[in-house]
Amino acid sequence: LKAAFELNVIDGAFTFLEFAYPLRHATGAVRYGRDPLTGPERVDLVKLRGYGVEGSPNANKTVEVNGFISPINKYSQVSLNVKSPDVWIDQHLRSALPSEAQEAIAYVDGLKDKDGNAIPLRAHGSFEARVNRPYGIKKKVMPELDHNIDDGDGAYTEFAYPLHNAKGQVFVRPNHVDIKNFTARNGPAHLSIDGRNSFGKNVPT
Repeated sequence: LKAAFELNVIDGAFTFLEFAYPLRHATGAVRYGRDPLTGPERVDLVKLRGYGVEGSPNANKTVEVNGFISPINKYSQVSLNVKSPDVWIDQHLRSALPSEAQEAIAYVDGLKDKDGNAIPLRAHGSFEARVNRPYGIKKKVMPELDHNIDDGDGAYTEFAYPLHNAKGQVFVRPNHVDIKNFTARNGPAHLSIDGRNSFGKNVPT
């Protein structure tokens, strides 16, 4: 039996297993059929675009998902691209990221309130995440995250010097984080940061 279809979404709600960020009022297309080159069944997500979590800073911000899953069984390969030109890195978006990316972002949760409680990173800008899982059983998800920050506040947990009005690029890869063209201020002081933080075995170091 061979089948193929395309579902044109005009108002949907989605949460993906490999990127569990709920989208509201989504539009786009979901296509099902067989890969014309390799033969297995596949599902393609085509410009699925929706709004962020209601009541959050991203309630009126759009997030777009493209990618595919193939074949449709326990061996499936997953390739997703998630992007937004205008988004806050809030708790909902952070929780949807693979654990490696979450841990990397947590390194800049070093700000404290007057009672000594940690203040999560506040960052706004454009965002693109690529979530890939190779074909096979129990294969590890390989995340990549690019974040072009145009305004942020945070502090590196190992050297908790407050950084405000931060701007720059952060690139999270499976085994390291690159920080490029990063500037911030603290009162009259202005700082520039460029560098790489390499991960140790299983967790960042």
